[in-house]
Amino acid sequence: MPITVVPSGPLALPFPSLATLLAWSTTYQGLVGAGSAAAAIDTIHYPYVDETTPPALPFAVITDGDDLHQTMDRATFEQEGELMLDFFLIPNSTKYGGEYTDPRDIILDFRNKLGAVLEDMLTNARNPIPDMSGNVFWGLTGWDKALSPQFAYSQDVDTLQTYEGNPVTEILVAGFKLKWNS
Repeated sequence: MPITVVPSGPLALPFPSLATLLAWSTTYQGLVGAGSAAAAIDTIHYPYVDETTPPALPFAVITDGDDLHQTMDRATFEQEGELMLDFFLIPNSTKYGGEYTDPRDIILDFRNKLGAVLEDMLTNARNPIPDMSGNVFWGLTGWDKALSPQFAYSQDVDTLQTYEGNPVTEILVAGFKLKWNS
């Protein structure tokens, strides 16, 4: 179900701002099989995911939490904070039409691609968005790894998702705490 409330204000705007920055990463677009930022944005979910009806794989989730800070200065209205960015992706394995069979290769490939996504976002931060809107990308300033890139497994046939018609029993997950300021 699409979001109907338009995000506005300092507590809501960081979510779509990060989603836009992530969607413009050509590496992320490749990971989710999107041919454009507009297609990639549909794979990014915020401010949480309803776990009773999870989105179709692959996807990313942007959340915040009580352990992540967000502040605004009264005098300058400057803001800074942190958001979580979690990835749920299909392994680049021969089982799912990819190129690798060895789990070590699959994880290293995943780490390489996640690193490229993070580099894309840091490079694009505060630069003009190429959509001719005149807007600039969100002010991402850094990241911390919060969940090491790893396999997650599901053997519960009732909850398995499918990818290109095949049941998915393993996915790749990783999480990052992203730091930003205005």
